[in-house]
Amino acid sequence: MFRPRGQKLRVVDLRSVHRDFWDVWTGRKRVEPSAETSPERQRAKRLSRYTLRRHLKVVAELQLPQDEQQARLLQWAQKRRDSLQLCCVKLKIGTLPFYRVREVLKILQLEFIEELELNTACNLSTLVHFVPYISKMSHLHKVMIVRIFKGRTATVMDEERVTEIMSVFSKLSYLQHLSLDDVYFVNNHMNLLLRCLQKTPLESLSISLCKFSQT
Repeated sequence: MFRPRGQKLRVVDLRSVHRDFWDVWTGRKRVEPSAETSPERQRAKRLSRYTLRRHLKVVAELQLPQDEQQARLLQWAQKRRDSLQLCCVKLKIGTLPFYRVREVLKILQLEFIEELELNTACNLSTLVHFVPYISKMSHLHKVMIVRIFKGRTATVMDEERVTEIMSVFSKLSYLQHLSLDDVYFVNNHMNLLLRCLQKTPLESLSISLCKFSQT
């Protein structure tokens, strides 16, 4: 995590740190003199001082809705956006109103996301809002989309939304693994999906809970 003495600290990896680290680094817990010998707490104090005066790239994995620790990290990062890049390598998004997801996406450096899981249990009109953000995730290697349900009535807009959603895959030049689980519109748009995946370096395609018609 640290560079040799005399060199600037540039990258901080938070993917496997102890709870004490989060509490001390984000300022939630003050370190008592008797506890300052804890390696995690000493490291957190040093990093906290560095971030006040240096530009950092912070690497993390996030899951939304976020837990208490991740919520503190996001708040902390938002306050220091001028001197900090929050790079989420792996992002899982569960059932959450899109406006709250959008608030988090605006904080992240989207081009650093390599794995994305959307398990939002939403419909097309909500899923299409993710397209502008996914298109900026230029280094995505793995995408999983789960539980996209059909609205009560089909509209002309639905076809346009499906095309817009499918087309985003063609922009992911690093995409290697795609999983579509219980995504209803795959049923009638398989040809479109395959066309959009032609120029990607795809290694695996998983489709489940979809009924395919024979032609």
